[in-house]
Amino acid sequence: MDPVKIGMIALLFVAFLFVPRLSKALGHSLDSLPMRLAAVILILASVSYDKYVSLALFLVILATYIKHHQHDLAGLSPTVAGAPLNPYEIPKNHVSVKHGGYADESHESSDFTPQKEDQDDEFTRVGESIDHKQVLVSESLGSKAQSMFNEDMKHAEALAMGNRNGASD
Repeated sequence: MDPVKIGMIALLFVAFLFVPRLSKALGHSLDSLPMRLAAVILILASVSYDKYVSLALFLVILATYIKHHQHDLAGLSPTVAGAPLNPYEIPKNHVSVKHGGYADESHESSDFTPQKEDQDDEFTRVGESIDHKQVLVSESLGSKAQSMFNEDMKHAEALAMGNRNGASD
């Protein structure tokens, strides 16, 4: 390996060790879109130089970003008299939960048993318009199509003659 690449990796390793200080100084700048784009472009540009340098640079930027947001989230976590909560302890507000099938019946229940209107045999007609059927307007085949389908045209004409006025003989 080239001594320059080894020096860059060593420098990035030292920067990785000082990530808590870097996150205080540069953490807020990584929250802006131009700095995020610059970080991505810097990482991608370093790939053409050396993959190990690129990986080390990615780890430093990622650790800085994570450490910065760890500080933001630490301010939101609840504390008891200044001491952080033990993650392996059940909080006191969860101890008073009732066990044994207590449920809040605030939702509307549905009844799926047959009702009176389901048990009678009454039928109401849709209306008069369903019985009034009309013949649809159709067009005969064009002159070119008639010459192509002579045999089928004879059967269609015979069928039309046999089914005049909607009734078959």
